[in-house]
Amino acid sequence: MEATTDGQLGIWGVLTLALAALAAGAGCARQAGPIPTAPTGPGVTAVRGDLASVNLGSADGLRRGRRLRIHRDGEFVAHLVIEEVGESSSAGLVVDAERPPVRGDAVEPVRAASGPAQSAGASIRGEITGVSDDVVGVNVGSGGGMKVGQVLLVYRGSNFVCNVRIAEVGAGSSAGVAYDKYREPAVGDRVVSLETK
Repeated sequence: MEATTDGQLGIWGVLTLALAALAAGAGCARQAGPIPTAPTGPGVTAVRGDLASVNLGSADGLRRGRRLRIHRDGEFVAHLVIEEVGESSSAGLVVDAERPPVRGDAVEPVRAASGPAQSAGASIRGEITGVSDDVVGVNVGSGGGMKVGQVLLVYRGSNFVCNVRIAEVGAGSSAGVAYDKYREPAVGDRVVSLETK
């Protein structure tokens, strides 16, 4: 199992350890009712706290930073922000949960609500340079491929913070509005573009 540059296990390692503990029954409460089944199509394969894994990977075109919609019987359950991608499976952070996801829940990609879609493989990466209420400054501008309407995912370490929709773009910096806040954005948080197909 690989460690991150700061010596801590990445989300994939944490999820792997947690799932191994689940499989061994180490200190885990048993869930009442039927045992959730494995997904028959693209879906959730395991859940531990606010981490989940899915049976989609790089072979399916999945990339880090991609947001998936988790649903059960056609009803929204939560979003999953992908952090680690393997060839045929991936893991990420559960956000915007209306109810807890379970093994067997279906997943599908989330597309940006509006604004230009990026081509596959294109990626914007940068940092937050300033925050004032819901307005966020970013150190990437038009020279780095930023456009008005671009959606960015904000992270602190491996933790999802919020989304930012860019409203103004300069040559070397941009500003946008934070929304879907899981945490308050802060200077130094990293930003990545929302991948779309």
